[in-house]
Amino acid sequence: MIYKTARMSQSIKIVTVFIVALATGLIFSGFYDKGLMVGGVLLGMITLVCYLLSPASYELANGCLTIALHAGKRSFGQVVGCTRCTERLPFTLRLFGNGGLFGSTGLFWNRQFGIFRAFVTSGRHEDAVFVQTKKHKVLITPEDPRAFVEATQILMPPN
Repeated sequence: MIYKTARMSQSIKIVTVFIVALATGLIFSGFYDKGLMVGGVLLGMITLVCYLLSPASYELANGCLTIALHAGKRSFGQVVGCTRCTERLPFTLRLFGNGGLFGSTGLFWNRQFGIFRAFVTSGRHEDAVFVQTKKHKVLITPEDPRAFVEATQILMPPN
């Protein structure tokens, strides 16, 4: 079953609009100063990569989690646990990845979950679902978190 991503939260929209406007401004300013053009093109390429690596949908098939990105897919294997986030995440460090341009993706750490991967489009904890697979911990934001968790409960292998 395929689940859409949650709508972008206000904070992610603000970061995205700011960075896209900055890249556009630098590119246009580059017609007067070539150094600005280089910066604008570089920022534009980073923006494109962030868009291509942001989640487009989440798929549960045969009890396995697959995340469809705008360019490609990431498979995480058999789901062994899945819970909704009922309160704000504790202080979280981004170890590697994108922290707000079209979403948050990459490798993160906090005391509650340890090291985990995030493929989220919303900063609202109400949208977040924490999925545990055999090898990975993944934080996602499906459009309907309740339905996603219920589906995983049905698909998970019995203990």
